[in-house]
Amino acid sequence: MNRNPGPADDPGRSRLVLGTAPDSWGVWFAADEHQVGWKQYLDEVASAGYVWTELGPQGFLPQDPAQLRDELGSRGLEVAGGTVFAGLHKGKEGLDKALADFGREARLLAAVDAKYLVHLPEQYTDLHTGAATGTADLDPDQWRHLVTGTDTLGKAIYEEHGVQLV
Repeated sequence: MNRNPGPADDPGRSRLVLGTAPDSWGVWFAADEHQVGWKQYLDEVASAGYVWTELGPQGFLPQDPAQLRDELGSRGLEVAGGTVFAGLHKGKEGLDKALADFGREARLLAAVDAKYLVHLPEQYTDLHTGAATGTADLDPDQWRHLVTGTDTLGKAIYEEHGVQLV
């Protein structure tokens, strides 16, 4: 449901439709004094000619579906998907947390007709300092948890919300 005019509407316009993400604007956290706010991000993305965005860190863009639709629509933007970090290698604890976090994001994505949710592995460095918070190596049990947890999570998110885990 692209609300922006397409190439057929303007023959001088490129057929290329671009999307971006808040991390391209330096956004890594829901709120941080060192990064742009969500309104500035949406204004600048629209002004730069993008059509699609992803949600960015959970809680960065408005979490109320009606408000999010209004803010996007007023700028001619749409949501392609979202991203969530998960420590699925941690077993049941990691999976339970992921089901809650991804479920919350998938509900919002479904409400704005977005179809994709990117699973990013949990960082093993601190996002502020870069200091290691754990090893980058996984043992065989952690690999098993990661693979089976990803399968379980993907099925749950799709069955409950119609959103694809990628």
